[in-house]
Amino acid sequence: MANGMAPGRRIMILGGLDTKGTQGATLFMTSKDGIQQLDRALKKAGDSQFQALVHVRLAKGYQVLGADLVSIHPLPAKKP
Repeated sequence: MANGMAPGRRIMILGGLDTKGTQGATLFMTSKDGIQQLDRALKKAGDSQFQALVHVRLAKGYQVLGADLVSIHPLPAKKP
């Protein structure tokens, strides 16, 4: 997650090892529970830019059942 081009706008880049990983990350970031997990973790970290590791639960190798936050990694602010 990073600052956008316009003031007050944010950019979030989601990705996974494959399509289902990306789908699980998107599910996590757009769910109420996912946002609550992330909010709790970010309050401890205190930085606005971060990377998050999300564990995606699959069934039969292709059905996304859910996702959970494993860890976050705050990124240092870029100097101009």
